[in-house]
Amino acid sequence: MTYCLNQWAQLEGYLLGGRLEIDNNRSERAIKPFVIGRSNRLFSNTPRARRPVRSSTVSSKRRKKTG
Repeated sequence: MTYCLNQWAQLEGYLLGGRLEIDNNRSERAIKPFVIGRSNRLFSNTPRARRPVRSSTVSSKRRKKTG
């Protein structure tokens, strides 16, 4: 309870500002393909699947194409 009361001013600033979204669905959807791929490669037995992926380059190109 004390933590909540100590953070009240910051919470009001966040709610009244309106610039930030209350959820992070957009960012979660953006990284989902890389997380799934990493998980798939982790449990794969082929050398090709264990190869690291340059996700930062791929994701930046994808963002430029979509918007």
